[in-house]
Amino acid sequence: MTYHWLVRFDQQVNTPYHIDNAGDQSFLMLGYEPSEIDSELYLADYFKYANEGEARPTDYLKNFSPVFISDESLLAPFITKVKPFEKDTYKIVFINNSNPKLDRETLGVFHRARIVKPDLIKSRIVNSMIMNMLPEDENSESEINEKEFIMTDVISK
Repeated sequence: MTYHWLVRFDQQVNTPYHIDNAGDQSFLMLGYEPSEIDSELYLADYFKYANEGEARPTDYLKNFSPVFISDESLLAPFITKVKPFEKDTYKIVFINNSNPKLDRETLGVFHRARIVKPDLIKSRIVNSMIMNMLPEDENSESEINEKEFIMTDVISK
C-alpha cells in the first residue's frame, strides 16, 4: 500500500457523485472531526448502474468519468444514504475508491457530500487519505508523508 494523498480540509460545499483521483485499486478513508455543521454522505454503486440501470449508456464503463455528470436521478436505485453522524464525535468512513477496469480485483463506488446548511464561522474538518493497493513485491515510499500528516495542524481550504 502507498498513500496517494493525506490532507485535512474544511469542507462546506456540496460535491457531485465522484471517485477521487487515485490508482486503479484504491481506498478512501475520510475522518470527520466533531462539527456543528449538518452534512450528509451518499454512496452510489456505479458498477451496478452500468450493468443494471435502465437508462445507462451501453459504453459507460469504457468511457468512465470519475465525476458523474449525468442526471443524478439515473443513479437513484443505486444510492445509499449513510446514516447521519452524531455531531460531537469523530467518525471514520472507509470507501472503495477503485476505478472500473475489465481486469479489476476491486469495485469502487461514487461518493457525494451534501452540506445541509453551511456556516463559514464554524468548521467542518475532514481528514482525507487515499491508499493505493500495491502488489506485495512493490515498496511503499509513504512513511515520510504519513508522519507529516499525523503531526500537521494545517487545514486546507
